[in-house]
Amino acid sequence: MMAGLLNRRRSFLDHNGEPVVLGMHAVGDAHTCTNPLYGRGCSLALVQAELFADSLKAHGLDHRARAVAFEAATRSEITPWYRAAVAQDQLSPANHSPANHSPANHSPANHSPASEGPANQSPAAEHRQAAREFLRDGLFPAMRTDPVVLRAFLRMFNLLEAPDSLMKNGEVVSRVLAVFNQRESRPPEEPVGPDRASLVTALGPA
Repeated sequence: MMAGLLNRRRSFLDHNGEPVVLGMHAVGDAHTCTNPLYGRGCSLALVQAELFADSLKAHGLDHRARAVAFEAATRSEITPWYRAAVAQDQLSPANHSPANHSPANHSPANHSPASEGPANQSPAAEHRQAAREFLRDGLFPAMRTDPVVLRAFLRMFNLLEAPDSLMKNGEVVSRVLAVFNQRESRPPEEPVGPDRASLVTALGPA
């Protein structure tokens, strides 16, 4: 069982863009933590360690310049994955866990209600619902039948492409839209596994 499924990032520059502490740098979860469900923590930590090595090589013992360069590189290479993890968590139907509402999470979006009545849904909630339907009825079915979509998704999921690469790939988007537009004319998707209640019941005797 996994716990503490949160996304968290810490800022080591003040509001003026100056280092809070000179001569100290954090990498990996000590700096930016993403939901371990996505399995990216170790890879992102290695990327960030390389970014630090680059800043050390470029700026040596100039503590301020090194810190500023390192944090800028982190914003460019690591922060997009943090934001992607927050966005993915917001699309989860089970967006009720304490992790999604932790004050340690720096994203204001994660403090939105997980669910609201249809009559008073906010624009953000409506957007999340539309995105869930697009994933459920478009991307996921397309991945099971279209190798182009599957390869593009796996390259993104495994950090070989940027987190927004799917939405910027016109061919992939058109293929997913074609599947999404057929959602009313195909049989319902088979469940990929038991729901929580069924799983708890099955494990009860054990």
